Amino acid sequence: LNLFMGIAAGEIVKGTPKRQRAPSGGLKLEFVHGYRGYDCRSNLFYLSTGDIVYHVAAVGIVYNKQTHSQRHYLAHTDDILCLSLHPAQDLVASGQVGRDPTIHVWDAHTMQTVSMLKGGHSRGICAVDFSGDGKRLA
Repeated sequence: LNLFMGIAAGEIVKGTPKRQRAPSGGLKLEFVHGYRGYDCRSNLFYLSTGDIVYHVAAVGIVYNKQTHSQRHYLAHTDDILCLSLHPAQDLVASGQVGRDPTIHVWDAHTMQTVSMLKGGHSRGICAVDFSGDGKRLA
């Protein structure tokens, strides 16, 4: 039995008009608690600014320890399994699990997708890494 504000799921309250439109409000992710370390390795990096980049579930996180705040990369559609930081410390590559897994390359400052690589993988991407000169991604 699921309860929401004291009303059982599926129960109709008499005298309450049926909603004609979806609510105008929405949800905004503010903070992610936790760290995925049980099946992932080399998945936490420091940016040149001192911010920390890591992932939990399908969220790429940039954490600022001075302000105790986070910025979130939310373009993944399934859990992130691996992460790599470009040698210039501005780009992040992250790979996900799933039927059609993708590798996302995103800007750690703007949190915008720079590139998305699809195909060639069937169940998940367990490792990504930039070359030493930053020109290639493996």
